[in-house]
Amino acid sequence: MISCVSSRFLRLDCDRLDDLRVAHSRKFARKRDTLYNAFTGKFHCPNCNNGYGRRDTMLGHFRYECGKAPRYKCPYCTLCSKKTSNVYQHIRCMHPKEPVTLVKLY
Repeated sequence: MISCVSSRFLRLDCDRLDDLRVAHSRKFARKRDTLYNAFTGKFHCPNCNNGYGRRDTMLGHFRYECGKAPRYKCPYCTLCSKKTSNVYQHIRCMHPKEPVTLVKLY
């Protein structure tokens, strides 16, 4: 016969084990994606096959960058980029006395 203390411990331990099983299955359910490569552990862009560690990063690349023309331009020179942060960093480094702004091309 199991004592109260040990049966309570077993009951709590089984509940935790069930929680771990659910969390484990959810973790892998999210990664069952046609864009996920289990061998490399990365999400790959369907256009260019670049690999990304996170699905949302890959989707941002796919929606806004992959196969598209640059969207942002430096107002002081000919630099164009697909990301605003690259243009801002460029302006701060290359044009330090100018105000930090950018030109949206489309």
